[in-house]
Amino acid sequence: MLYSTSLRVFEAQQKALADGNTIIMYEAFRPRVTQQSVVSNLQRLMDSNVGVRRAINTPPWNLGWFISTGISNHQRGVAIDVGLGRVISQETQTSGVFVYTHITAFERHIMPTEMHELSPRAATFTRPVSSSSPDAWRTATHADSMTEGAILLQRYLTDTGFTPLSSEWWHFNDLEGVRIANEAGIHGEFFTSTVYSKPPV
Repeated sequence: MLYSTSLRVFEAQQKALADGNTIIMYEAFRPRVTQQSVVSNLQRLMDSNVGVRRAINTPPWNLGWFISTGISNHQRGVAIDVGLGRVISQETQTSGVFVYTHITAFERHIMPTEMHELSPRAATFTRPVSSSSPDAWRTATHADSMTEGAILLQRYLTDTGFTPLSSEWWHFNDLEGVRIANEAGIHGEFFTSTVYSKPPV
C-alpha cells in the first residue's frame, strides 16, 4: 500500500489495540492480473450458476459493487480488506531497532458474512452511496446484517480517515491516498515479480 495509507492503518491498529482488539489484514495491494482473473472467473460462475447471478445482481447491487471490472483502489495501493479480532495474547518483539506488538492469538469478532462473500448479506449499508465521496456514507443506514464487530471495525477505520464501501463490510478506501496516487500518476498497472523486502538486521 502507499506509505500514507500504511500510516492510517497503523493509527487504526493503535485504536484497536487500546480496546483489546486487533485489525486482521486480509488484502491490500492486489496485482492487476489478479483483479482481471477474479472478474473473469466470477463472470463465468455467474453465467453458469443462477443463484450466484441473482445474489450479485439483487437490486440495488450489481457486479460493479462487488468487484471492479477496471482498475480498483487495490491496484493503486489505497484500499484494504480487513477484519477484526479480540486479542487473546500478545508479546513485544523487535525487528532491528524497531519495537512492535506481535499478536500471538486472537478470536475473530462475528461479522455479517465470511470474508469476501459477494452477496447483499455482505453490504455495509442498505443502499449504495458514492465510493468517491469522503462523507456520503455518514448519512447512510447500516444494513440489518451489520454486527457489532463490523460496526466497531468501521469506527476504527473511519476515525483514521478511511471510507467504507457500501457493498462490502470489509473494504475500506483511503480517498486521500487516491488523490496522492492520481497526482503522482499512479494508475494501478503494477505487477509483482520479485519481492526484495526483508526484516532489518
